[in-house]
Amino acid sequence: MNVGSKPVLLIIGNGMASYRLCHSLVRMGPLPFEIIIFGEEPFPAYDRANLTKYFDLNSSSPPLLADTSWYAKNGIKLLSGTQVDQIDTKSKTVTLSSRGVQKYDKLVIATGSLPNHPKIEGLSLPGVFTYRQWDDLVAIAKKCQTPRRVVVLGGGLLGLEAVDALLKFSCDITLVENANTLLCRQLNEEGGEYLVRELATQGVRVLLKTHTTQISEYQDSLTVSLSDGSQLSADLVLLATGVKPNDILAREAGLNVSARGGILVNDNLETSEKRIYAIGDCASHHGKSYGFLGAAYEQADCLAASFRGEERNYQGSDNAFRIQVIGIPVSVYGDYLGDGEHLTFRGARFYRMLVVSRGRIIGATSIGPWDQAGSLELAVKEKLRISRQQQRYFLETGSLQMLEEVDHVKNWPAHAIVCSCTKTSLKQLKACLIEGATSPNELMNLTGAGSVCGSCKPLLAGLTNSSDAEKQDAFNEPERVGTLTKASILGLILGVIFLFPGGFPEPETIQSSYYSFSSIWRNDTMKQVTGYTTASLSFLSLIFSARKRIQCFQWGGYQFWRAAHTILGVSTLLSLFFHTGFHTGANLNFMLACSFILLNILGAIAAITIASDSKSPTPKSRAMRSLLTRLHFVFFWPYPVLLGFHIAKVYQY
Repeated sequence: MNVGSKPVLLIIGNGMASYRLCHSLVRMGPLPFEIIIFGEEPFPAYDRANLTKYFDLNSSSPPLLADTSWYAKNGIKLLSGTQVDQIDTKSKTVTLSSRGVQKYDKLVIATGSLPNHPKIEGLSLPGVFTYRQWDDLVAIAKKCQTPRRVVVLGGGLLGLEAVDALLKFSCDITLVENANTLLCRQLNEEGGEYLVRELATQGVRVLLKTHTTQISEYQDSLTVSLSDGSQLSADLVLLATGVKPNDILAREAGLNVSARGGILVNDNLETSEKRIYAIGDCASHHGKSYGFLGAAYEQADCLAASFRGEERNYQGSDNAFRIQVIGIPVSVYGDYLGDGEHLTFRGARFYRMLVVSRGRIIGATSIGPWDQAGSLELAVKEKLRISRQQQRYFLETGSLQMLEEVDHVKNWPAHAIVCSCTKTSLKQLKACLIEGATSPNELMNLTGAGSVCGSCKPLLAGLTNSSDAEKQDAFNEPERVGTLTKASILGLILGVIFLFPGGFPEPETIQSSYYSFSSIWRNDTMKQVTGYTTASLSFLSLIFSARKRIQCFQWGGYQFWRAAHTILGVSTLLSLFFHTGFHTGANLNFMLACSFILLNILGAIAAITIASDSKSPTPKSRAMRSLLTRLHFVFFWPYPVLLGFHIAKVYQY
């Protein structure tokens, strides 16, 4: 039974993913559902990602993302401290721990993750704590009021967060990690070694390549036995050995789950049961669980848009993240452990590594402060090309010249040209900013900057202080390409026809209508007309290709010039047909025809690539576009020379 006239949307779990879903739905306008949230903890959603900042006894509650009044104000019913025991997919109801039953029209499971406890004897002893949620931190903080010996089990993200929190107290800390390095899923051994040294400067002892076999109690302290035979004495043991998706309710309800854990969802974030969805740490998209806040937020935003009727599928997330470990920024982007050439720059307190494959940046790791970290993430997402000269510059200085252009554009002289295609200066762009422009798109619409080749769009994003997502969009501005596409396809068809040998046959009789038609390319006077027409159209086409390169050709929209260039190219092929009847001739004439035809075919393919690339550009398509454009230019250079010889030969003989 519905709570009101609207369909009921139930959300199980009130963590950060759940809150993000509600926030996104509220931001989009009046709610299309009656939303009811069940959360096990007694608080509204809070910032789990920054709990370490509040790890003391001065805070009576966790850092809330929104208080209860926000939920009430937006018509969302929040039932904190309420556990869901069962999901009945047939009756579309959930059973609560209080034995109440609630029907739903749509159900979202956002139960997050559970601590992944290793099989170690002694985990239930007093003094052994799990580092996971607010109540855990409160209990640990009380225990640490006097100096303590603490052993932290786990050197991943959670373990390092625990160490960071404990450093606020005067504790003797030992970190135990089974892998060869800290953050073994994100860093190579060399990068992890930098963290080990930094932790040592803070008085933290790190033990690698060993694990705990047993925890025992002796008098008022604990003994931690390790696999290498050594033992550690501790007053407190913190378990930070990772997490696993909390898919218990889903399993019991018969929903499909991944072999590695996690509720299986499709691109609509729908589970194996219609009208039941899963987001956040508990979800497994095509068998992959992320465990990062960024992925949970992406999923929540996609699901909110889907609930609003938009066609927006979730395509997966990357593993890029930025964290602070004992005050040290750690960032990893893209395929940071991938195959390729690893370029490393080392400093006393920082470590920077790029993964370069086929001349492009595919992954990166940064430990320590780096003011280019935000731009670096964008470069990795775009798989930007990095030249050998830029690689050497990075190895010598630890900086990337391509990113310096983005980072420091605001400091350029006022007369400096930001967009070389439209000759737009920094002074003009700043004037637009003063008038109220706030995004790269607005600057582009006002000045035309970025509307030609697009290479200056990151600079526009840097001027407007755009978010990383907006900077990514700056690379991907779509173009109006309907005319361009149609003209390009027609040009390609005409060019391919010319490649077939033979051309139109000679007429069998002078009395046929075909004879009259064929006289267009057989009559000397007509051949002169069509020949000069072809040359003139070629010249005009050349002028229209100069929109990007010559100062006096800056009037009009670039897309108009590009389409006009393409249409003129098609017109030259049509004119060439009337000049030759699809005959390519021999010797010098054959060379001229081949140069001209290949010039146009490559231009048509390049234009088709540009048109399709405008909607969903990829590094490969952009590389192909660049190659085709260069080849188009290569085949142009012989054309005027061969044409000159052709004209001279005609009049001489």
